[in-house]
Amino acid sequence: MKIIWTILIAPLIVFNFTVAKAEKLNLPCLSTDMENPSLLKQAPSGAKRIDKDTLQVNWKNGTHLFKAVPPGDDAGSERGENWLYCGFNSTAKLHLLANKIDTSESRILNEINGEIILADLSVSAPISPNGKLIFSSYQPDGMDRQIWAIYDRNNIRVWEGASNITIGGPIIAFLEQPTWNAKGELQTKYSCVNSQQPPKKITLTGGAWTPEVVCPEN
Repeated sequence: MKIIWTILIAPLIVFNFTVAKAEKLNLPCLSTDMENPSLLKQAPSGAKRIDKDTLQVNWKNGTHLFKAVPPGDDAGSERGENWLYCGFNSTAKLHLLANKIDTSESRILNEINGEIILADLSVSAPISPNGKLIFSSYQPDGMDRQIWAIYDRNNIRVWEGASNITIGGPIIAFLEQPTWNAKGELQTKYSCVNSQQPPKKITLTGGAWTPEVVCPEN
C-alpha cells in the first residue's frame, strides 16, 4: 500500500536566504526508497538500503545508520521504528526520513552538519521570516499532546513547550496552527476546553505566550 505523507520544512543552516526568500519549503514524502529505490540517488553524499531493516544516509562529513527497532525496545519508541528515505531538498540541504511503523514520525537530517531533528509529518515546520529559526514538533510515546520546539540556525533548541495550556495541572486549552508573524515570533491559536468561543491568537514573547490565555472555569 502506498503511503503519502507531506511535511513543510526549512533549513537548519541558512546561507544566502533573504527575508523575501524565507518561505516554507515543501518536501513531500510521496513515496519511499522501498517503493522507489531511485530516491536514494538524490542524496548528494550518497545513501543506500543495506537491508530491509537498515538505511544508511551519508551527509557532508559523515554517515548516519537508521536501524529498525522493535516495538517496546528501550532504544526506540513504544510503537517501534523502521526508517524509510523520502528524498532530499537541494535548496534546504535537508534529507527527509519517515517511520514506516508510525506514520506521524519523521526525521530531518541536515546535509551540512549531520544534525537530526524530530518532526511530525502532520504539522508544518516553517522557518521564520528572517530565515534564522525553524519550528519542529513531535509526539512522545504515551502523551496525548505534541511537544513544540524552536531551533536556531546552529541546531540549538531555544524554546520548547507543549501544545496545550495548563493551570495547576488540568489542561484548559489546546494550541493549533503554529506559524510565524512578520517579526519572526511564533504565533498560534488556542481553543478553551470548556468553551465554544472562537480560537484566539497568541504570540510567543520572551518564552511565554501573550496575551495571557484566559478560559472560563468549569
